[in-house]
Amino acid sequence: MHKFSTRNKLAFSIGAYTAVNVINKGIPFLLIPILTHYLSPADMGVLTNIESLFVIVIALVGMNISTAVTRQYVKKEVSLNSYIFTAFRVMLVSFAILTLLFSVFANYISEFTAIPINIIYFISVYALLDNVVEVLLALWRMKDKPFYYGLFRILRTIIELSISLVLVIGYKYDWFGRFLGIYISGIILSIIAISILAKNGIFNGKFSAKYRRHFLHFGVPLIPHTISGVLILYSDKLIITKMIGIEENGLYSVAFTIGMAISLLQNSFNQAWVPWLFKKLALNNKTEDKKLVRITYLYVLVMFGFVLLLWLLTPIIYMFIDEDFASGMEVVVIIGLGFAFNGMYKMMVNYLFYAEKTNIISIITICLAAFNIALSIYLIPNYGILGPAYASAFTFFLQFIITWYISNKYHPMPWFK
Repeated sequence: MHKFSTRNKLAFSIGAYTAVNVINKGIPFLLIPILTHYLSPADMGVLTNIESLFVIVIALVGMNISTAVTRQYVKKEVSLNSYIFTAFRVMLVSFAILTLLFSVFANYISEFTAIPINIIYFISVYALLDNVVEVLLALWRMKDKPFYYGLFRILRTIIELSISLVLVIGYKYDWFGRFLGIYISGIILSIIAISILAKNGIFNGKFSAKYRRHFLHFGVPLIPHTISGVLILYSDKLIITKMIGIEENGLYSVAFTIGMAISLLQNSFNQAWVPWLFKKLALNNKTEDKKLVRITYLYVLVMFGFVLLLWLLTPIIYMFIDEDFASGMEVVVIIGLGFAFNGMYKMMVNYLFYAEKTNIISIITICLAAFNIALSIYLIPNYGILGPAYASAFTFFLQFIITWYISNKYHPMPWFK
């Protein structure tokens, strides 16, 4: 009975998170035909570069705070409120440093990314608030509260898209209207998140030098990992902007968004999988380990099945997108395959997170990020926007294989038994 209920609980969580992410990401996905009608490829290129910078700065400011909270949640000896409160204090320092650096190097960042300088000044504030939101969502995942998680995510998406549509269509704000939709919704939801965390006593926690050392030891080594991971995901857009042009980046970005459908599915699974996995690993039971391995192999097969489905559906999807973006269609399935490998990598890297070997994770990702950038630059002259897509897919494949091998050294699993 216990086994049956445990499996049902995992299945329910996976289904709940998948439903939430389909709704949450599906709405912006359906928005693509509208945005490609009202925005030019150049506008889409600027938006993509802004979103790329968002992701990078969120990682720098937050130092993977949500991952640290997730790992500490299963430790009975940790005072979670004090740990989170201490981590927030550290995060404020990193926010101040990043804000100062942005003010000094704003001109250089603008020149490299084609993002207006006045927008750059707002990036670090958004990053700080987004990390607060992610802590709340991490707590809900660990407490098995997909309803609250889903309601919060969907509310944010509805607010974001409502503002975006009004400003882009009604007021002709072009890419700036979409940016304001993302930014304003982030501020509104962060205020709600702070209120909920305060009500739960998070800000009544006590500062701890011990927890500060642990958070820095856990989070700082992950900064290169996260930044490198972001570079693998988003450097292609910056490289295309510099080597080919902002319009080609817009074509690539639309195709990238469609290919991210695979990311939506694997991320949904991972959100439900990580809390369940960590609790199973804490049992240190060989029978449970074999079950985890079987589920992982099934997951790999399902990922390849979704890539095949994406390949079949792509021509149909492009029938609803402005013809100015049609030349990016070939990119979609390559991006989808890359995200399938990325999902497989996540299944393996969780064992290193559990073992708290974050420095090893960073070394792997840094090396592969450098490889990805070099390969993208090498392939662009001959393959155009297909070059970075090939580079990303191959890099994600290497990341999966290497991480699988190394994770088994630090947390052996019966992969071939």
